[in-house]
Amino acid sequence: MRRLPSQIPETVSRLLKSTYILTPPVWYQAVLANPPPILPARRSRARPSLDQSTGDREPGVSVKRKAPAYTPQEIVYEEDRVRRQFFRDFPFEALRPASLVEDIQVRAINEVDGPGWTSLEQRGAFPSVENCIAFTLHLRSHRQIPITQAYAEARTEFVHLRARHEMATIAAEMEARHHGATFGQDPFVFFIHVGRKRGTDRVRHQERSFRLESEALETLRPSSGVGGKNEAVRVKYKKPKRWSSMVSPTAVSSTEFAGGHNYIKRWRLPSPPEMETDKAKESVNTIPPLVHEDEEGGNEEEEMDDLKFFREALRVPNRQE
Repeated sequence: MRRLPSQIPETVSRLLKSTYILTPPVWYQAVLANPPPILPARRSRARPSLDQSTGDREPGVSVKRKAPAYTPQEIVYEEDRVRRQFFRDFPFEALRPASLVEDIQVRAINEVDGPGWTSLEQRGAFPSVENCIAFTLHLRSHRQIPITQAYAEARTEFVHLRARHEMATIAAEMEARHHGATFGQDPFVFFIHVGRKRGTDRVRHQERSFRLESEALETLRPSSGVGGKNEAVRVKYKKPKRWSSMVSPTAVSSTEFAGGHNYIKRWRLPSPPEMETDKAKESVNTIPPLVHEDEEGGNEEEEMDDLKFFREALRVPNRQE
C-alpha cells in the first residue's frame, strides 16, 4: 500500500481509535495543525514530434528496420599483401622465425634508397625477405608500374642472388675441403648434442629423424668409385612369389577332352620290392590277385592305374565268397 504524506494523519487516527496505538506520537498534534500540502496531479510529458506517427509513410519502407551495425574499417597495408604473396611463393623462408628487432643493430647506416636504388643487389649479396618487399614497393612508387610487375622483377632478382650465393658457398666449401680444411659442428647437430645431455625425448626423436634423413640422402649421392663408401645402393629385382592365372602352353594337352582319364593314368604304382627270403616270397604269393582272370596275359605285366586298382580291390571280397 502506498504511504502518501497527506494520508499519514488519517492513518494514525484510525490506529488510535482501534487501540492499536495507545499513546499518540509526539508529532501528531503538530501534523493535525499543519497538514502536509496536497500536490497537484502529475502531468504527462509532451511526446516528441518524431515519435508521433501521422499515418503517412512511403510504400515498401519498413518502419522497424534496424540500423546497420557499426563495423570498423579494416586496416590493410600494401606491404602486408606483398609479404603474404612472397611467403606463398617461398614458404621455406619462414622456417626459421625472425624477430622484428633482429637486424636493427647491424643494418647499414646509409642504406641505398630513393631514385638511386635500381637493383636489389645494392642491399647486399644475400638479401633478406624484408629487402625484397621494400624493393617491390620502391619499384611501384618510383617507376609508376603495377604492383604485380614490380613484385615479379623483385622476385626474379631475389632468386638470382640466392642461387648465386648458394653456388658460391658450395664451391668455397669444396675448395676448402680440398686443401684440408675442417669445419666446425653444424648448429643443428650441436643442438642435438646439448639436448642429449638433458635427456629430452623430443631431442632424441629429432636426432633419429635427422639420422634417417641423412642415410636416405646418402643413397642418392652418385658413386665415387668401385666399392667406395658413397657407392649407390643397387637392389636386385626379384619376381614376386604369387600365383598367376597364366598357363604355360606345355601344361595343356593337344588331345581332346578325356574326362580326366589321361590325368589318372599318370598315377602309377611303384614296382614291388624284390625279396630274397622264402618267407617274403610266400607272403607275396598270399596276396590275392588284383587282375581279373579274363584279362589277357600281356596286360599283367603292365602297371595298372589307381582306377583299376580300386576296382579290383572292391571285387576281392565277392570272389572269396
